[in-house]
Parts: sequence; structure tokens; C-alpha cells
Amino acid sequence: MSFDTGLFLALFVILLGLEWRFRRRGLRVGAILLALAVLAFYQPNYTVARRRALGTPPAKRVTQIPFHGGRVSEYESGVYTTMEAVSDAAGFGSGARLVAVGALVWLACSPALGSARDPSNVPASPSMADAAVSGAEEKPL
Repeated sequence: MSFDTGLFLALFVILLGLEWRFRRRGLRVGAILLALAVLAFYQPNYTVARRRALGTPPAKRVTQIPFHGGRVSEYESGVYTTMEAVSDAAGFGSGARLVAVGALVWLACSPALGSARDPSNVPASPSMADAAVSGAEEKPL
């Protein structure tokens, strides 16, 4: 696990734990905005990968493929070098993106799960109006 993935994981655990416990709208919105920012900044940049592949010196390009047998042509070398650069670009930030998607999934599912502080889970106490309807008399203090 990389440092940024661990940092985002800890941050989301704290934010989502506080949101789960206290049901604050600000915490929920903050977690959503942070998840969207992580997804925006950690997207793979294929243009940079293409430029990196084009700028790779001939000595560092892919020249042999294990399943191919012999040497590859210049065209295949360019294709495989580009595929390698795109694969590296797609791997950048994959852990942070996974944590952000997990946080968004949790935020989407958490309203259905309920909480100890959720008023719908607390049994309602009978009110004075209910007691009057049932025929019980009010006792003076």
C-alpha cells in the first residue's frame, strides 16, 4: 500500500466514522467532495503515457516478447512500448481511486443500514395525547 492510499484510507475512515456516528450533513458532503477530488486528480493521463512512449529512446523500447519468439518489428516495438506506458499510467493512483470509490459506495449504502443514533430505531415513548386517548388520567406533580 502506498503512502497516499494509506493517507486517504485513514482520512475516509475518520470522516465516514464520524458521519456514521453523528449523522452530520457537512461530514457527508465533505467526504463526497474529497472522494470526487481524489477521483479527479488520480485519473490516469494517457496523453502523458503516449508522450513518454514516443520519447523513449530506441535502446529502452520493447524489442522482445516472450510469447512472440524472436525480435519484434519497429511498429510492434512502438505498440508494445505504448501499451507498457499506458499500463504504468493506469496503475498510478489505483489504490487511492479504489478507496474513493469504496467511500462513495459506503455513502450510498449507509442510509439503508441505519444507526444507533437514528431516531427510527428508537422506540417511541407514549405522549400525553396518547395517554389521554387511552383513558389514563394525568397525575398532578
